[in-house]
Amino acid sequence: MSLSPVLTRPIRLGAVQYLNTRPLIWGLQQGRDPRFELLFDLPSRCAEMLRTGACDLAMIPSIEFARGSGWDPVPGVCIASDGPARSVMLFSRVEPERLTSVALDPASRTSVALLTILLRERWHAEPALSEDGGPLEEVLGRHDAALVIGDRALFAAPPSGTIVVDLGAEWAALTGLPFVFAFWAGRTRSTVAPAAPILQRSARAGARHLDDIAASWTWEGRPRPDIALPYLRDAMRYRWDQRARDGLLRFYLLAARHRLIDEVPDPAAALEPALDEVAG
Repeated sequence: MSLSPVLTRPIRLGAVQYLNTRPLIWGLQQGRDPRFELLFDLPSRCAEMLRTGACDLAMIPSIEFARGSGWDPVPGVCIASDGPARSVMLFSRVEPERLTSVALDPASRTSVALLTILLRERWHAEPALSEDGGPLEEVLGRHDAALVIGDRALFAAPPSGTIVVDLGAEWAALTGLPFVFAFWAGRTRSTVAPAAPILQRSARAGARHLDDIAASWTWEGRPRPDIALPYLRDAMRYRWDQRARDGLLRFYLLAARHRLIDEVPDPAAALEPALDEVAG
């Protein structure tokens, strides 16, 4: 397969290393598309790689788009939930209203902003927030609660007696809308334009092979399709539609209210989908 005339070298694509991104890159990996070089890292690191130029296009936390990056989004594809997210969790020793300290997952950006909004809007709590990693039992020995994202939140069993709070479900209870966690964005429009249809086709291919993706994914050395497949099929949403745009705009408005961002971008203008059903 030859490269497009627009692409003089492979696009360096920063992809989140969690299960939830695999449907979006399924087509690229199966075809070993030479137009892309895949670089896997944590969500926070993907945004940093894009910022520093270490990659050309990346899956960025949605909060980073609102922080003045000037990046161009890829239309039509996102990572969202419409109800329980199952992989963005607060594990707590006390009820959320009684929290005094919360450990934050260092890999997170958008989830930290979401948690901050929920603490203030839903639980009227102002606990101290600080990054802290390590085994969950040890973290909960130092803090009332811990924010955990990604595969660890999805697959790891919480310590006995822990209150488990799904932030996707709490956002839906607060707003009645989906929550958009991340989407593809590029440093320049000249990079996004040729990449967009390829990434959209890859997402379509992934949506047709959720069983295969779930069966091949492992946690701590063994496959867990009993968890992975319902998660991909029922919890994750990859299609950019009107409700997703409304949910992202509500997130940005609340983030601005709580001084987490300086300006509110317009997702309806920036992320108009090119396809009616990217994941269909």
